[in-house]
Amino acid sequence: MAGVSLVCVPLVAKSVEQMLSEMATAKVRGADVVEIRLDHLASFEPRRDLDLLLRNRPLPALVTYRPKWEGGEYEGDDGRRFEALLLAMEFGADYVDIELKVTGISSIIILMDTGWLWFIYIYSCLKCSQHLHV
Repeated sequence: MAGVSLVCVPLVAKSVEQMLSEMATAKVRGADVVEIRLDHLASFEPRRDLDLLLRNRPLPALVTYRPKWEGGEYEGDDGRRFEALLLAMEFGADYVDIELKVTGISSIIILMDTGWLWFIYIYSCLKCSQHLHV
């Protein structure tokens, strides 16, 4: 996809219903992708809400659950946040965003291609010659 630009619309509604409405509007207005900002939902029930959001999406979706320390709204436990992002992958999210600054890991890149999920973990290690673990 070299040279191709896509328009991604962030969804920061407070309810799942509002996000679904914003998704439909984004599609009508020409968006290529939506970013589902879970951290903006006023009341988030991962299994129920992710199922509704991902099953009813009219466009490919990038799922983000941004913590406060990275400019988001989520103030809870990272374990709960990661569980929700893993659940998003199980429910078929097209893309999942995880911050570069997670405990012990400088970067996580998650690629999804034709139903196969690839995890590439890149660890910070100043004394190691091998930085990439698959």
